[in-house]
Amino acid sequence: MSLYKKVTIGNVTTNGNLFVAPLAGYTDAAFRHICLAQGADLAFSEMVSCEGLWRENESTRILTRRAAGEEILALQLFGGNVEAVQKSVPVAMKANPQILDFNCGCPAPKVHRSHSGSALLQDPVLFHSLLKTLRQEAPSHVAVTVKIRSGWDSEKINYPLIAEKALDAGVDMITLHPRTRAQGYTGFADWQHLKDLKRRFPQTVICGSGDLFAPEDAKRMLEETGIDAVMFARGVIGNPTIFTQTRSLLTQGSYEPVDSKTKKQIAFNHLQAIFAIDRSVHAVRDFKKHLISYAKGIPDWKPMREAFARLEDPRAAVELLQSVI
Repeated sequence: MSLYKKVTIGNVTTNGNLFVAPLAGYTDAAFRHICLAQGADLAFSEMVSCEGLWRENESTRILTRRAAGEEILALQLFGGNVEAVQKSVPVAMKANPQILDFNCGCPAPKVHRSHSGSALLQDPVLFHSLLKTLRQEAPSHVAVTVKIRSGWDSEKINYPLIAEKALDAGVDMITLHPRTRAQGYTGFADWQHLKDLKRRFPQTVICGSGDLFAPEDAKRMLEETGIDAVMFARGVIGNPTIFTQTRSLLTQGSYEPVDSKTKKQIAFNHLQAIFAIDRSVHAVRDFKKHLISYAKGIPDWKPMREAFARLEDPRAAVELLQSVI
C-alpha cells in the first residue's frame, strides 16, 4: 500500500496526505498559493483570533483570505473563551472555508497567557467546551480539526486525554506535534507519541508534525508511526518544492534535487503572489524574511539579498529580483 494517499476529513477529501502547517507570519494566502502550486495537498492558514474575528478586526479578517487556486480553505482559529469561539464562526464562514482547525499547541507566551493555544493542554474541560462549541456552530459540511502538543511539559504528557476530549467534541482529524509546550521548538519531536496516538484511535485521521525537513523525514514518519498524513512546518519555509519531492519519493522511490534556477523562479513567483494581493512597502518588508530562506544555498544571491534588504519600493523589488533569475 502506497504511503501517499488521499485523506478524508469529515466531508472533505484531499488528493494526498502532504500538508502545510499553520505558521504565524508565514502561511498567508500568497505562501499557501506557492505551496499548493508546488504539490501540497492541503495548506492551513495562519492562526486567526476568534476574538478578533467576532469584533470584526480588519487585520484579522485579512487572514481568512482564500489563496488563488485554493480549492480547500482550512482556517486555523485560536481562542480561550467560549463566547468568542461561538461568535467567531459566523464571521469565519463568510470566507467559505471547508475546514475549521483549532489551535491547542502554540507555545508563545502571549497566546497561552490568554488561555489559548498550549494553555488548553492544562484545562481539558475548557478545551472540550471550546471544541464542542466550534463543532456545534460550524455547518455540518465543514470539517472541524484540532492541532495539539504532547503536553505542557515532560511531567504532564497528556495527549491521549486531550485527543479523547477532542474526539468526544466531534473533531474529524487530530494533528499532533509531539513536543511539549515547555520544549517550544527545541530538542526533538517524540514520534513514538504519534505511533501511540494512532494505535489508541485507529479509526481517527491522525496527522503528524515535527522535525520534517526533508522528504526522507516524511517517509520515515509515515512508515514508523502508521499515521495518515504529515504536516510540514519550518521545513517548508524557502523550500516549497519539498512537496513534489516527497510525493516522488513516496510514489517512485526517489526524487530530483531542486536546482538554483528553479528555486530563484519560485522565489520570484512568491513575490508576485504577494504583490497580487498587496503592493505596499509592508509587502516588500514581509517578503524579506522569505527571501533569506530562499537564498540559502545560492551563493551568487548574497549581493542581491543584501541589496533587497535596503529596498522599500515594490517596483524596484520586482526589477531587482527579476534581474537575477
